[in-house]
Amino acid sequence: VVALGERLLAQPEAERPYDSIEPQENQVVIAGFGRVGQIVARVLTMHRIPFTGLEVNPHQVDFVRRYGHEIYYGDATRLDLLQAAHVARARALVVSVGNVEASLQIVERVRDTCPNVTILARATNRDHEIMLHEDQSTYIPIGTRHRLANPGKIPLEIIEVQSGSYLG
Repeated sequence: VVALGERLLAQPEAERPYDSIEPQENQVVIAGFGRVGQIVARVLTMHRIPFTGLEVNPHQVDFVRRYGHEIYYGDATRLDLLQAAHVARARALVVSVGNVEASLQIVERVRDTCPNVTILARATNRDHEIMLHEDQSTYIPIGTRHRLANPGKIPLEIIEVQSGSYLG
């Protein structure tokens, strides 16, 4: 009870400045480094495909860094951050943020400024899937069987569509 009271009375954390992104020429940019983004990163690492990870939650960034991932704290809806991550030179952008509006903003900004970049986006529900499809993102329709696999000859294409009461 005391610990809960201390947390409730504690001053809010000071706003943490976004990380500056080191110049690099990675083949894939991952926007969102939650569960899905981490799975994508593991598969890319297994295939020795370099990536740049972007995450808006500073606690998630700190947590993931403890396990050796080099990711950056920043808001991927910001065009300047995407440009700093060299998304225009990437072979693919993986959008795995859980926020529907943020993912649509990211897709729209990259589609408008970098039309040749392949965008692979995670859809959280059927409406989100339809909106992503309208923006020409690559997606796998609900009910389609898929698995994480890549023979290494073409860019890895991963998507997750979740529906129902259990989102695990």
